[in-house]
Amino acid sequence: MDNLERRGLETSLKLLQQKMNLLQEKTIIETDATIIFKYEREIEQIKEKIAQVKRELESDNIQEEIIIEEIIKEDEKEIEIDEEKEIKKIEAEAIIKEEEKIKIEEREKKEIVKDEKLEIMDITFLLRKLSKIKNYFYIIIFLLWIGLWYFWSEQISLVWSHLWTKDATPIYTRQLFSSKKNLQISAINYFRKNQENQNSHCVYLLCALLGDNDKDIKILAIEVLGIMQDKRAIKPLTDLLDNMTDSDKHIIEITITALIKIAENEEIGEANEYIGNILIRYLSSETPPIRSLSAKALGELEYIEALDDLLKLLDDKASEVRLASVEALGKLNQNPQNKVSRELSRVLLNEKEIEVRDAIKLVLQSLPNI
Repeated sequence: MDNLERRGLETSLKLLQQKMNLLQEKTIIETDATIIFKYEREIEQIKEKIAQVKRELESDNIQEEIIIEEIIKEDEKEIEIDEEKEIKKIEAEAIIKEEEKIKIEEREKKEIVKDEKLEIMDITFLLRKLSKIKNYFYIIIFLLWIGLWYFWSEQISLVWSHLWTKDATPIYTRQLFSSKKNLQISAINYFRKNQENQNSHCVYLLCALLGDNDKDIKILAIEVLGIMQDKRAIKPLTDLLDNMTDSDKHIIEITITALIKIAENEEIGEANEYIGNILIRYLSSETPPIRSLSAKALGELEYIEALDDLLKLLDDKASEVRLASVEALGKLNQNPQNKVSRELSRVLLNEKEIEVRDAIKLVLQSLPNI
């Protein structure tokens, strides 16, 4: 029975029940026995029809339950089959994994055995080799001893000199031109520490190092010559400075610093003009630190010939250069004060850097006519 027929039976059942209820009410109200009898017969007929419809509906329900039970049984069978398949699959995978694990363990055991055999073979081979090279051991030691002696021979000679002589200068003099950089540096540092005991010969030797190809050796030699403040170093240093370009910025700065230190020696005041002429060239350098350091050096030298060049630097783009030129102008005691005052006053109006403005004010205050 399909859904449409079932709905029809259910509708008929409802209508029959309504009709029976209606007849029962009429039977109660009616007083005529004939009509009452008629209603009762109709009620009996309706009851039979209701019973028949109910039987049909119950029969359909039973069939549906049977069908549902059959469907449930089929689903349960399929689930059991799927579970059996899944169990078999899991068991098969477990067996495969176990077999792979066994194979891996066997392979690892074989590799361990193989490695042990190789280790035994290597040890045996090494023992044989060691037995063969044992005779060469003393030869190797001898060669190492010769190499160490060659490397440390100059150092040993220095130690020997310190132990048995009072003056190590001759030894360190030889080290200045050693092929080993560390020995050269050691010798230069020796002259730095003991510069008060050195003679002119040492100055010339250090000046010779200004032409060394090693930049570090050259810089060390320049610094020591500055510390020694010997006028004989002025010409080599200025010659070095004269051959420099702006790309040699660091060496130029160190050289200028060394010349300033030498110029501080009151005994060599006559050399200031020579140094000043060289430094004026570097006031036009493309590198601001070099221009600044040159201006500072000219101020230290009190080189009046650099006045006009220093005044030009008051308009330099770099503030450090302007500051150095102001400070240098303040040290030129014999300068035309009106000209300097006029230029400094002009620059002060437009100067934005506080440090440079303060320096200009100090210089202006130090001038007698201000």
